[in-house]
Amino acid sequence: MLGNVFLGERWAKELWLDHPRALSITIGLVAAAVFALLFVRATPTGRRWGAAALGSSLLIYTATTFYRGTEAYRLVFGHWNFAGARYAGAAMQLAVASVVILIAHLRASDVVRNVVIAVIAIHAIVIPATTLHPRTQRSPGPTWAAGLRVSRRLCEEQHLERVLVSITPFAWTTEVPCDRFR
Repeated sequence: MLGNVFLGERWAKELWLDHPRALSITIGLVAAAVFALLFVRATPTGRRWGAAALGSSLLIYTATTFYRGTEAYRLVFGHWNFAGARYAGAAMQLAVASVVILIAHLRASDVVRNVVIAVIAIHAIVIPATTLHPRTQRSPGPTWAAGLRVSRRLCEEQHLERVLVSITPFAWTTEVPCDRFR
């Protein structure tokens, strides 16, 4: 997730596939260095709030990933899937918020503070603008309508009570009762 925050989805994905260990170590070290530098230069109030935001981020991400895991899972019609909640987005937003908090409480000259704010603002605009696109990592998966057509045919041909409907991303399914197709 930090790779997407720093580099955007398109480039982080390629780097992740080619150099997973180098990418995770590099981004982890850069993120730690940026946070440490800002933490040292922030006011005591900024330090408390920045540390609280980052700590909450790490806690949420670790707890939900531990609870949910990282494997693909199956959605079952009419049943709550406890494995579905990972909340990585909320954790990343808190991590970014910790940096914003520290910048807001930065003990530095106006020139330095304005340069840091400009760099963060440019990054916040450039990364989404250059990496967001209509096709996502989930795009290669089947569309919902195509999955329903295949599942309806399976229900009719094999006289099933329930059928798995393929959804995106690849390997995710949801179980649907066949009587829903009638």
